[in-house]
Amino acid sequence: MGEHHHRTFPPVFRLGALIYLNDIGPHSGGTRVWPGSQRVFEDLARAHQRYEWRAAILADIQQIDLGEPLDLMPHRGDILFLHHLSAHAGSYNASKRPRFAINMKW
Repeated sequence: MGEHHHRTFPPVFRLGALIYLNDIGPHSGGTRVWPGSQRVFEDLARAHQRYEWRAAILADIQQIDLGEPLDLMPHRGDILFLHHLSAHAGSYNASKRPRFAINMKW
């Protein structure tokens, strides 16, 4: 793997947090999460040498059954804490307002 890729274990960070700076309504770019995805990825990485690198998990993410996503609609001041292997993404923002959040990692 290249110099910017990270091994799955030990994690490059252990906990991430998104601090939302404005209210996010339906179809306004809220965060989409896959509950329990961190357990699926951890089990795969421990069982298969090919997932030694996080990039390999991301390359196969379309074929991994993560269940149904949950679309969050946070309010200003809400904080979303994420495990380092949690699958998450920004959803499509159909509103005319940008979504603002601070992304922190420890």
